[in-house]
Amino acid sequence: MGKQYSEQELKAVLGRDMAESEIINRKMQEAYAMIEKSDRQKKNNGLKRAGIRTAIMAAGAAAALLLGFGVCASNPVLAAKIPLIGRIFQVEEKKVSYPGDYSEKAERLSPVAETGTETVKENNPYSQISDGIAFTISECYADNMAMYLAVTIEARDGFPKEFVDAAKNTDLDYITLGIDSTAAVDFTDAGLGKVFFDPAHGTEAPHSIEGSFVDMNTFAGIIRFPLTSLTAVDENAEFINLFDSVPGKFTCELEITNIYAYGPADLFDPNDFGLVELSGKWSFPKINVNVDSSDAIVKNINQTNDEGVGIRAIRKTAYEIEAQLIVPESENAGDYVIFMADADGKRLESRGGRAEVYNVYQRNTAKITIGICRESDYMENKGDFDKLRELAVFQTEVDFRK
Repeated sequence: MGKQYSEQELKAVLGRDMAESEIINRKMQEAYAMIEKSDRQKKNNGLKRAGIRTAIMAAGAAAALLLGFGVCASNPVLAAKIPLIGRIFQVEEKKVSYPGDYSEKAERLSPVAETGTETVKENNPYSQISDGIAFTISECYADNMAMYLAVTIEARDGFPKEFVDAAKNTDLDYITLGIDSTAAVDFTDAGLGKVFFDPAHGTEAPHSIEGSFVDMNTFAGIIRFPLTSLTAVDENAEFINLFDSVPGKFTCELEITNIYAYGPADLFDPNDFGLVELSGKWSFPKINVNVDSSDAIVKNINQTNDEGVGIRAIRKTAYEIEAQLIVPESENAGDYVIFMADADGKRLESRGGRAEVYNVYQRNTAKITIGICRESDYMENKGDFDKLRELAVFQTEVDFRK
């Protein structure tokens, strides 16, 4: 892994109005060469203080050159020279709806070019270009519940104004872009063969990217790819349960078709959902994924109430937690909702738009309370956590220290 820039450093370089010159370009490359040299020294010498000071001074010199001389980071030619590829997790990982510190353990797929990203695109299979839009996967992290891909989308001629305006229709700290995608994940090491995530199979593939615009030509973001979907289909078209079965290594092939920005819906036209589409097709070769199981815990609960409603098992990683519901054969699992609270009694919030997956990043989850209520009760009282606990048909505590 390369030098870890702070979010403030990258924002300072990427977010100012400046002007370009050949002298500044040359000085920038010298500064970044120092950083890359420091990266290599740190790998060989084990994070020595002198190496750290050199990297910080080099980063500061690069930022000072840009800020002092006023070079425009919104210029795509210059933006290509900023070391964004390989550092996207750093910038975006705390702002998205599935926060984490993935940058500390992520594996880099796309090398950082010393003279800009064009070289990377030309020689990098994880950077594909379609209809003037370059889609690059630069970093990957996976644990026992999800895979996270750091990506950039670069429009050669700039994103259409209506696309940017529609995408920015949010009060959140991040922007969500929609995608159509299919994927094939090879879980042979777990004895499951190849699993297809494809709407044509009735299964879920990634459908969104969360991130932000770096400039009018570049969007940087993260794709969360769930690995524990209970509706995955294997190569024999049989449904499988991945809750306990994610292996230590697997490969993933991903194809993305079309990118969407979600504008405000037209109240007078129910068929107009405000979508602005960028057409294209980006097919990526196999990504070799190593699963980080260091913080993964699976506990078998196997408890129910008198009606047979309860929890079979619960899985937790450093970032998220989910539980498996038990319902009688005569009941529909969709008629029930699971909710959770941390060790301080504070409610856990859903993660990544998935109601059944909850965020535990930077929360006290040595012990959690888990409850189940009927879906109708949940919808009527979802803002009142005390009421949900009162209406719960099943509750239990799980201590992860035991």
